[in-house]
Amino acid sequence: MKPLLILLLFFTSFSWASYFLEETSGQNAPKEEMPILRYGVNLDVAYYLFALDAGANGVLEFRLQKNQSLDVFAGGMFSGKYLTVGSNYRLFWGDLLNNFHDDFFRLGLSGLYFENYGENYFSPVVSLGYGRDFLFFEKAHFLFRFEVGLSYIMGENISENTDKLIDKETSILVHLNCSIFWF
Repeated sequence: MKPLLILLLFFTSFSWASYFLEETSGQNAPKEEMPILRYGVNLDVAYYLFALDAGANGVLEFRLQKNQSLDVFAGGMFSGKYLTVGSNYRLFWGDLLNNFHDDFFRLGLSGLYFENYGENYFSPVVSLGYGRDFLFFEKAHFLFRFEVGLSYIMGENISENTDKLIDKETSILVHLNCSIFWF
């Protein structure tokens, strides 16, 4: 009976030891890479013409390298004042998979379609932004993105026809973006 108890204790301790060894090696193992393709929805709050406006964009993002991405997007404002289509380049620093956040700098080029005084315009837009991606759960297949940006309209300005003597007109838009991406 005593040798059987020692043998049982030996096998039990062996199985517990392998459990702890597996846990330790699992923590030191390299994490998987981020997928190359992400798609998402962007909620955009913009300040222009001395007022806030909200809109949404559909985004398709390609991770070129570990620290670079290129995306294409299309969307518009809920008020219907303008529609936009374009592309952004992002330069990331940080480690999303290990630190659960990744900062980035964005440079974008897009086109803005809008109507002024009954005429339709399509003006080029250059934009800059800074933001951060958050991965709240280790094994999640989605991430959240928050970004602050500034856009400059290079062509015809957005204007608003008012009943006053001076019409509102702007070539600068300030953005706050909140996005969710799936991969």
